[in-house]
Amino acid sequence: RSSTEKWFSQPIDDVLTAATRIAQDYYREREATVAGHATRIARAIPAAAVEAGDLAAVRRAIEGEVAEGRVGLVEVYRSRAGAGPPDVVALVAVESPGLPLGRVRAPADDLAALVAGGGTDTWAPEPLDGGGELVRGGAAVRDASGRVVGVVLASDYLSGEAATHARAVIEAYQNRSQLRALRRPISGV
Repeated sequence: RSSTEKWFSQPIDDVLTAATRIAQDYYREREATVAGHATRIARAIPAAAVEAGDLAAVRRAIEGEVAEGRVGLVEVYRSRAGAGPPDVVALVAVESPGLPLGRVRAPADDLAALVAGGGTDTWAPEPLDGGGELVRGGAAVRDASGRVVGVVLASDYLSGEAATHARAVIEAYQNRSQLRALRRPISGV
């Protein structure tokens, strides 16, 4: 019993809770930053070029963002509204040469469809095979009438070490919470 009491001591809980808040704040800050970039880029892209599928014009509008290092990856989708959920089709992607490989297309497609339908502008960080994570933010490209004609996704790469530490803190907190549920059976109380 005395050993289990030490496992569940309040100072340990307090430290782990504070560390988890710091990790969550880190992710929220990065998500807000990429969502802001996506919004700014979406306003700067000519809606007519997105709607027409003018790849050269869209690429010209987004290349500077990646070249200047503001984001690691910008993806633009064309959106077509129909009877069901919005249909999004990838048009152009421009990425930093330093961005690691190992991305899966599905999370970006899902976020683009969600943004086109008026949903959230951020997505859970996407782990990469080589380590690190992508944090994505999205914004709708609207024509003069306000109709959604496309979606811009901006992504930022979280280096392997920073992402690993933040993820480890969050996982430790989750594991600790699960362990707390077993406190009574373990201590025999």
